[in-house]
Amino acid sequence: MKKIALLIMIAIVSLSSCTNEELTDSALNKTESQNEYKPVVFGTYIENTASSRAVNNSTTSLSAKDGFGVFAFNTYESDIKTISPNFMYNQKVASTNKGDSWNYSPVKYWPTSSSSTENKNSFFAYAPYIDSNVNTEGIIDITSNSTLGAPKLSFKNSTNVENTIDLLWAVSKENGKALKDITSLNTNGEVNFNFRHALAKLSLNVKGVFNSNSNENIADGNKITIESINISGSFPSNGTLNLDNEIAYTPQWENTSGETVFNISNQQIAESLRDGGSSKSNDSISGVTNIATNLLANTSDGKECYLTFIPTTGNLTISLTYWVTTKDSKLAEGYFKIKNSAKKTISNMTLVAGKNYSINVIIGMSGVQFDSNVDNWETVITE
Repeated sequence: MKKIALLIMIAIVSLSSCTNEELTDSALNKTESQNEYKPVVFGTYIENTASSRAVNNSTTSLSAKDGFGVFAFNTYESDIKTISPNFMYNQKVASTNKGDSWNYSPVKYWPTSSSSTENKNSFFAYAPYIDSNVNTEGIIDITSNSTLGAPKLSFKNSTNVENTIDLLWAVSKENGKALKDITSLNTNGEVNFNFRHALAKLSLNVKGVFNSNSNENIADGNKITIESINISGSFPSNGTLNLDNEIAYTPQWENTSGETVFNISNQQIAESLRDGGSSKSNDSISGVTNIATNLLANTSDGKECYLTFIPTTGNLTISLTYWVTTKDSKLAEGYFKIKNSAKKTISNMTLVAGKNYSINVIIGMSGVQFDSNVDNWETVITE
């Protein structure tokens, strides 16, 4: 049987900035007088960029229905480090029209004092919104309403690719930091959040390198199917996200610990690639072809599966178990099937928040080829 070679390769994907300025309807803010009651209205700027040589255009969503959480402080006389949220605490803000307008209850109003100092407020936001602190993964805790200083989120990365979340935090579009000490006069009553990715994203793709003299997607009557994948490394699985980031446009992770592990089961492999354990069950699937294919299946409700990491530098190990099935009518069962495995460790890999890293598994029947792709982690507002 021909020698099977496998290459695991990294394609670094950049997320660049551009803005889609779909903001809330500010009809409630027509008044120019700071002595009239003016409601606090929210809007969002969402990062959205075009792809460059994209292998798979991946999109992550800010759910309008699930919304985002807001913390607000009246900071007219105190440094935020010395006070607790005294204006809003984990206030849910959601939309029924895909982000054209955002609503919350009870509605809060800007201070009416004529003093610009007394009128100042500071705002922090995150998504997806959670209303309790009992989650076992994802956002597992939020600082209490009596805790002094900027709000923080305790986060635990899920080991199940079906449950990973796109954790977002909000900054000012102008300076990349939290919206602090702003007034209704310099915002026209609207608080506009620029949501950013707090995690790094990792996608898995597979492609076959087959006989150059053949036009077939499979190689010489062989079919390659995937049984399971394991991703592990020294990237932390737990951490605290401080919503008051010190470095512009950079999430401030604190107290990180643990190691991230993803055990991707057979049922989580894309159906077209999934090994069925027998020749009969494998006949109906295409297996690995010469077209790059996402290794992971979508969830039952259509959600895209992907891996997330708390951004840092560490080692990443990919272990893959796959099968090669060769049809042979002379054999009693009509085929020959052999199990293979491959393992690759990538040392000192730096994962940056807001970037999508594609690991391309290239399985060849002869030799090894290199490839490079660029993709963007885009964000849109969904219902």
